[in-house]
Amino acid sequence: MSKPRVEVAPPVDLARLQQLPDLPAWLAQHQIIDHQGRYLPWCQLKWRLPRARARDVWQAIRFKRALQSQPLPLLAQNGQPFTWCLHPRLALRLDHINQLVRDEHIRWPINAEDDDCTEFDKEEAISSAQLEGAATTRADAEKMLAEGRQPHTEDEQMVFNNLMLLREVEKMRDERLTLALILRLHRIATTGTTGNDVQPGVLRTTDDIDVGDPEGHYRPTPASQLKQRLKALCDFANTDHTARILAGPELCIDNVIKAMTLHFMLAYEHPFRDGNGRTARALFYWFVLKHRYRWFRYISISLQLKAKPKQYGLAYQYTETDQHDLTYFFDHQAQTILQAIAQLIGNLPPPPDVDAHAREKHVDYVATAQRTLQPEFENQPLPRVAQREASYRASL
Repeated sequence: MSKPRVEVAPPVDLARLQQLPDLPAWLAQHQIIDHQGRYLPWCQLKWRLPRARARDVWQAIRFKRALQSQPLPLLAQNGQPFTWCLHPRLALRLDHINQLVRDEHIRWPINAEDDDCTEFDKEEAISSAQLEGAATTRADAEKMLAEGRQPHTEDEQMVFNNLMLLREVEKMRDERLTLALILRLHRIATTGTTGNDVQPGVLRTTDDIDVGDPEGHYRPTPASQLKQRLKALCDFANTDHTARILAGPELCIDNVIKAMTLHFMLAYEHPFRDGNGRTARALFYWFVLKHRYRWFRYISISLQLKAKPKQYGLAYQYTETDQHDLTYFFDHQAQTILQAIAQLIGNLPPPPDVDAHAREKHVDYVATAQRTLQPEFENQPLPRVAQREASYRASL
């Protein structure tokens, strides 16, 4: 996936800051988010600032973000830690995700056995392949999966591999993350494909790969450093950061944040010649399922990403061009997850064979979901959720 062009954000210049006479006023006037609650990157924020002083005001805002940021125990290629800011909108989104996917009162419509192909399996398998360039129609892919036949083309092979990948993620969710596990996922994702001379389940040994970054702001990790850096990523995944509050706030990391970090970092390291995106998204699912976010089993992230691939690419670019600030990626992914949850809830039937109290709880859940998710659609009608609530209430 080719990356759009993004201007590098000016880094904080402490010497320059000290010479700005208006710095105290700007620090008081500007927050790390704008008046609409958005954590904007430099390339968007500069047009909303006085043109003559945009860079100076940005220095004040970026300095404030740096003061409020939390480091992650993962380093960029230049040795600086990745950081992120828990601003109000992101905190609210994380709270909504945890509330909606952990609710125990909702009955879900999917009761397939592990070896059955659920609607989610098909949706995610097809969308993830198409996101990475598979030139197969949805109808043809669905027909192949429904018939259970072997793929006839490499594009169909990508879809089939993704289905196998999702099933493998379910089976391995109790395992610890290791390099061997990452290689296993990649082998499944790329078997039978030839893109970029990929070797399934084998780390690349050279650096001659095109990552679609014409500006040269990002270069994949040198092949000689991959094993060491992937080990650090595994250590991060296997450490429980939710039970370390007393050790310092920077060590307390929400599990959804960790899952999104794994998604970003695998793509950032770019350890394979092809299939990095598919493997990265599989790692995301592995982590949330491992930590008992079981409803992610029925939520297709790739379907949402495929609808707006440019925004997906920009989420990476904003982080890579602004001091390795992962807040941009977390914002994008949290919104994507909530939109995917909305789509699922919009397709839920009322729970069968339950008493009136349980049915009413189900109705209340959908109503709460509607109020929670509506802002993510920027005042556009929420897909089917409002109608679903109305039909449920009519059945009470």
